[in-house]
Amino acid sequence: MKKIIEKVVDESLLFREVNKFEFLRSSLTERSYSKADLASFLISIYSFDLLKNKSIRHILLASMPLKVLHEIARELNAIEKSIPYDQALILSSISWSKSSGLPDLLNSALLENYGLEIPIEYYPFESQYKRLPVETIVAEKHHSLFDFQLDLSIKLLNYLKSESNSVMLQMPTGTGKTRTTMSAIITYLLEEKKNKDKSYVIWLAHTEELCEQAINTFSSLWSQEGSGTKKIFRFYGNYHMSLKELTEGSIVFGSLQKFHSLSKKQDECFLKILKNARILIFDEAHMALAPTYHGIIKKFIFGSNKCQLIGLSATPGRSSKIIEENKRLAAIFNNNLITTNFDGENTIDALRKKGILSNIIREEVQGLSKFELSDKSLEHLLKYLDLPNEALKTISKDPKRNKLIIGKITELSKQNIQSLVFSCSVDHAKYLSAMLNIRGINSGSITSDMRHSTRAKSIQSFRDGICSVLVNYGILSTGFDVPNIGAIIITRPTSSIVLYNQMIGRGLRGPKVGGNEECRLIDVKDNIIGFGQQNEMYDHFSGYWN
Repeated sequence: MKKIIEKVVDESLLFREVNKFEFLRSSLTERSYSKADLASFLISIYSFDLLKNKSIRHILLASMPLKVLHEIARELNAIEKSIPYDQALILSSISWSKSSGLPDLLNSALLENYGLEIPIEYYPFESQYKRLPVETIVAEKHHSLFDFQLDLSIKLLNYLKSESNSVMLQMPTGTGKTRTTMSAIITYLLEEKKNKDKSYVIWLAHTEELCEQAINTFSSLWSQEGSGTKKIFRFYGNYHMSLKELTEGSIVFGSLQKFHSLSKKQDECFLKILKNARILIFDEAHMALAPTYHGIIKKFIFGSNKCQLIGLSATPGRSSKIIEENKRLAAIFNNNLITTNFDGENTIDALRKKGILSNIIREEVQGLSKFELSDKSLEHLLKYLDLPNEALKTISKDPKRNKLIIGKITELSKQNIQSLVFSCSVDHAKYLSAMLNIRGINSGSITSDMRHSTRAKSIQSFRDGICSVLVNYGILSTGFDVPNIGAIIITRPTSSIVLYNQMIGRGLRGPKVGGNEECRLIDVKDNIIGFGQQNEMYDHFSGYWN
């Protein structure tokens, strides 16, 4: 796509498009960039949604001969104009979808006139990532867990057979919380089958990525450990089912946002699930205190069906400062905590020796030497235990700090180390990715304003090793499973011990689970709080549990 933009698009139009972005303007005034660099900027900003953007389609079409534009217009029964800019404006208003015909006609024009084709990943891919809302999983063969996972799975199974209604499972990030829990659930379902149990198992998570990860894990384990068939349903994003399709005795994977919306509407499918729910699993359960999420939990566990609650978290607490919040969270799970036991040995150390976790090599680098928060920001920090977005945006614009970050990432890239970067804002993620790309480093950005399908494509590129650096904001602190990450770079200042632990957890997978023996942790030193070693993080909340 870069070759197409560089060869076809008029340079003045290209510069004007890049100059729209405030976070790039200072860089554009500092030095002159080539057409190839400007093209890299746009690709870094829009990723695989590049041509979905009307403005990009316009500058591409406006740079093509009027004769070609007229040919496309006739095929689409569009109005013909005598000025290329105006004709391009009309054509660019046509939707970027397969049904519109524009993608194929534009591709044919580019091939015939410039000898270039639109890469398939930039085509409309609504159907490429389309997943069925219901799947039937068939059991095939047996599989076993690691010893420590099996021990925890048995403890969960015993809980499910007990009269207790709430419990929290704590396992370090990267050690298989989802897999361990699914194994216990499957064993329970196989035993309950004798009683012709028709109730639902509900898996709740706060992102689509976490839901999909859980579905993949269940599908894999059921095919290896299950018996017969089992149906799974999706209740997140645009997925929904009719009351007739929603068969009993199934596994339902849903997002917290979707379930909250359905509960407000008194949706029939939701009410049926609520009435027949037997087990509710809450992934990343340290979020359970949020009023919206807590409200959903109460609807399930206080119903007449005696639904049992299982919380999953690597950090079963809310704050390192507010004790009452930690006590309230523990109370939701009846102060019951299931965790690993290695005969007194530290959990993290024991799992490193087993090759389950990698060794973190931490390096602190100097960021901002002094950053004073406004009174409003200080108030936000005290209330929410984290920096407000405005403060993060201000920090992200510091040129010296960004130069340091880009230099460090470049250094790692030259060593063929694949890096995951946590940025300060959406614009910061796109800026860092753009600056890395013009240095010849294949980088992508993942942000919350992207469509799920676009994020999935970028993540797959990183997983396959095509993309060497993935810069993200607000997406990949949880539910991101790429074992080959060689470095975690934290540029986002935070005072949240939970968020910090989740971020470093992305690089913890050891050689026994397809990861690395070592993972570099590059921590920008202007973080508000100095966080000690990972062992201290993992054990930080243990005092609030029985």
